[in-house]
Amino acid sequence: MLIEKTDKEKERYLLMGISLGILFLIGIHKLTNASLWYDETIEFYYSKFLFGLVPDGLSHTNIYERIVSTFQPPLYNVVMFFWLN
Repeated sequence: MLIEKTDKEKERYLLMGISLGILFLIGIHKLTNASLWYDETIEFYYSKFLFGLVPDGLSHTNIYERIVSTFQPPLYNVVMFFWLN
C-alpha cells in the first residue's frame, strides 16, 4: 500500500532539492580556474619524476624517498606518477 505524501512534505522535498541544486551550482562555478595549492603542487612534483631531484629544496633522489616524507598514501603517488606520464 502506497502512502500518499502530503502537500507540506512535497513542498519540503522540492525546497530541499532546489537548495541542494543551487549549492551544487555555486560549488562547481569556475572550479577549474583555481590554481594549485601548495600541497597539491608538492604532490605533483613528487609524483612527476621517478628519479632525480625535484624543485623542493631537499635532496630526495627517488620517488620512494619523496613519498615517505609526505602524508599521502603511497598508492596515491604511484597512480599519479602513471597518470602524469
